[in-house]
Amino acid sequence: MHSNRLIDLSFAVALMTIAGYVDAIGYLRLGHLFVSFMSGDSTQFAVFIADGKWQRALAPGAIVALFVASVFIGRMIELRTKGWCRSVLLCSEALLLGAAIVTIRFADVGTILMVIAMGVQNTVIRHVGETRTAVTYVTGALVDLGEKIGDLVCGPGRGEPWAWATYFAFWLGLVIGAGAGGYLYVRIGAEALAVPTVLLLSFAIAAAIPSLRARAAK
Repeated sequence: MHSNRLIDLSFAVALMTIAGYVDAIGYLRLGHLFVSFMSGDSTQFAVFIADGKWQRALAPGAIVALFVASVFIGRMIELRTKGWCRSVLLCSEALLLGAAIVTIRFADVGTILMVIAMGVQNTVIRHVGETRTAVTYVTGALVDLGEKIGDLVCGPGRGEPWAWATYFAFWLGLVIGAGAGGYLYVRIGAEALAVPTVLLLSFAIAAAIPSLRARAAK
């Protein structure tokens, strides 16, 4: 595997792990709602509407709308910061999660910040080589995993031997992250968000290094 693709893959898996971590905390905090898994929230929104429970539908509906708005914000940041976009987005996400640690006890402020952080994260990396990915949900990765295994077993040319491994890594990253996030949240509360905050700041610094070197070389 090409070194740049391997770096991007490792980075995408790390972001998927963070998404699972934060989503588990949001799930426990919100009582079975999600901060990154919008398919689950959309389903709950529809079920509550169909059941005539309008007030209960407000929370998942608002989360979905906020998530979409956050992806829009992330995209605007990406387009305006160009070569610095990955570093700026990662730093923004880290600051949002850091602020959530402080504000999560005050009404829904912390939860809102977590949703915004997860929406912004989707604009950080969208491709790993030829592989398109969104780094806050895993359903698409599981579909691709099944397809690649099918290609390997009986497809034309039997497929690439390890094409399925990328999608399995995405799924495994999210599962490990969710387990770790849930475990730490139950034991130390909102302070568990310090882990992804520090990781994201580290990623932001690493992402800024090539741009800093290019500027220094001029």
